Amino acid sequence: MPLVYRRSPSGGPLTLVRRIHNHGAGPHGIWPSPDNSRIYVVLQKSDAVDVIDTKTMSVVKTLRIGQYPMALVYVARASRGSGANLSRQGLGMPVVNLPIDVRGVPGSGNGEHPVRSRTR
Repeated sequence: MPLVYRRSPSGGPLTLVRRIHNHGAGPHGIWPSPDNSRIYVVLQKSDAVDVIDTKTMSVVKTLRIGQYPMALVYVARASRGSGANLSRQGLGMPVVNLPIDVRGVPGSGNGEHPVRSRTR
């Protein structure tokens, strides 16, 4: 869940302003738009990116972007044929996050693992 903090003008501790509900699993990397009107958050285990409106601090769109994104670089005005080397990378393939239980490893806790279908 992305968290929004405000800096203290006096250099004191940060203040939590808002928790933004994301639309997938594994929020990982973030990137602002050039005009700072949007923040893009990679959802690593959901093959997606949430688009957050910085004025309302809410998700306005979720984009399917390809398999297991780890980070994000925003390229303004990029499109197919623009030379930005864009591709589909498994878009449209179903993804399910299955729970896993790590046994015999003290303190490891539980987790989840994404499983992708090879067919649509």
